[in-house]
Amino acid sequence: MKLITYDGQDCEFDCIGCDVYDGRIPMSHSVLYEDDCWRIVQDTENPIIGFFVIGSKRHFRTLNEMKEEETKRLLPLILETRRVMEKVLGIKKVTLIQEDGTEKMHFHPWLFPWYPWMDEIEGRETEKIRAIMKLSRETMRTEKNIEEINVALEKAKVAFNVSF
Repeated sequence: MKLITYDGQDCEFDCIGCDVYDGRIPMSHSVLYEDDCWRIVQDTENPIIGFFVIGSKRHFRTLNEMKEEETKRLLPLILETRRVMEKVLGIKKVTLIQEDGTEKMHFHPWLFPWYPWMDEIEGRETEKIRAIMKLSRETMRTEKNIEEINVALEKAKVAFNVSF
């Protein structure tokens, strides 16, 4: 079992993706988009505006395990999420991350936004992401920041437009 802090409460999980989709970790208010294959959520554990996670609804851990329909839908979702991040949220730079993990890991690429304040963290960009996430968990879980995230998410929802 692993532990995540969600909305100020500690939640235990085996596979966070499966536990989110099964309702054991409630994230419905964080959803940008959802269909029968994918759900895109604003990350709430690391409260950074526009930090989106695209999670598969079916449990698998690697690109090689994707079904044809999942494959067809993923790139358009990534592209639309990125468009919304730039056009609606003003995010100019994004790092796309996906790593294969253990059997318990759930496939979930990240679209990680970059802000000027992140330049002050030491290291190369990919090395800085963990430090930035830790800093966000420790210092950015304020009522004001969460409200700003919710406002940004609502704007992103209105602008998000993909059809299959």
